[in-house]
Amino acid sequence: MGDVARELEQCIRQQRPGYLRGALLPTFSELAEEFGTSRRTMKLALGLAVDAGMVTLSLHGPQVSECRPALVGSGVASQVPREFRREEVLEFLKAVEPQVAAQAALNAAKNSVGRKALEAVGRRLEEHWNNTSPDVAMEDDREFHVTVAGLCANNKFYSSIRDCYARIEKPLRGMARPNNINAIGPSPVLLCMHAWYRDETREQHLKIFRAIMAGQCERARAAMEEHIYYVVEKFKEMKRDTDRGY
Repeated sequence: MGDVARELEQCIRQQRPGYLRGALLPTFSELAEEFGTSRRTMKLALGLAVDAGMVTLSLHGPQVSECRPALVGSGVASQVPREFRREEVLEFLKAVEPQVAAQAALNAAKNSVGRKALEAVGRRLEEHWNNTSPDVAMEDDREFHVTVAGLCANNKFYSSIRDCYARIEKPLRGMARPNNINAIGPSPVLLCMHAWYRDETREQHLKIFRAIMAGQCERARAAMEEHIYYVVEKFKEMKRDTDRGY
């Protein structure tokens, strides 16, 4: 099955005729004949492509994802760091979340449960626009990213992203003052202590939210990429300042 799965992945990544983005694929039997394998093996290979986000299942049959193939087929979801190293967790999110947002945009119209959940989060973002509480901002941030991952409809990505944000948050639970940074070291969540950071990231969240709800795959990807890059850079700045003793 491995060879068939790799060959199918290459067809999609290389955008060969019949495997362009959004293309409806032949039936399992027709694909099995094309790839010279059994129907069962072909079904398993397609299952891997679905898990990777490269193929979606529609009412009309398997369909090539309209999102550009990225890291989704490389097993990156299983590479979430086991130990709590904030730099590694952020790099993982930087690699994965843009593709997750793109897939969420693709699913927004057909996943009514996930769409309603994201709509509820979007309303809370609007309501909390002037809220100055770091705790609320931290909770909004976690819930937004986890809900987007849920709409992606990929269990591996969902559980990995949920785990990442739980790890980022955990050391900050119950800590009310920014001077606790000396006890735990720099953390992205400590950025939530700053009103300018909360305002900027909330605006970025809303930009991602609107792109997903509009079903704009590439726009959602770009907005999430911009957001994660911003968070990573601000975290690096904070870490440098901490190392210098500012």
